[in-house]
This record gives sequence, structure tokens and C-alpha cells, in this order.
Amino acid sequence: MVGITDQMVFDEVNKKSQPREASNKIKYSVDNNICFIITKKNLTQVDLAQMVGVKREYINRIINRKITPTVPLAMGIAKALKVSVEEVFTLIEEGG
Repeated sequence: MVGITDQMVFDEVNKKSQPREASNKIKYSVDNNICFIITKKNLTQVDLAQMVGVKREYINRIINRKITPTVPLAMGIAKALKVSVEEVFTLIEEGG
């Protein structure tokens, strides 16, 4: 009968924790102009949050690039601000 040794467990754990090879895939992030636009339109984060049906904290996390909004929410934000999606959000290529 073959048992599992401490070395086998150690090797398996270390195999999983090894860094992966870099991918050639292009990575993207999304930047936004929400703060600029709401200031220009004399709105607050609370106003925008109420207009699109989310909490102010959620808008703040989008503004600070902690999260990326879903496509429907991004379109809703643009519609609420009466601007195009491209005026609010910018796709940034981060390399790969």
C-alpha cells in the first residue's frame, strides 16, 4: 500500500503556488470621467446613485476604479448624465 508522504504534500502545495507564465493576452481596464461630469452638471455622487438605482458607495467605487460597472450600468450612468458612454468611460490597454 502506498501512502501519501509529507514530501508529496509539500510538492503539491508548492506546485500550485508557483507563478504562472506571463500570458500574451492584452489586458484592459476602464477609466472614467464621472467625477468631472457630475461636478460640471452640479450633481453629487448621491444624485447619480439615485438616478441609476445604486448606492452612493457603489458610484464612489466606480469613480475610484475599485470596480468596473456592468455594461447596462455603464450605459445607465451615461444616459442619466445625458452624455455618450465614450464620454464617461475610456478603455485602457494595459499590455500583456
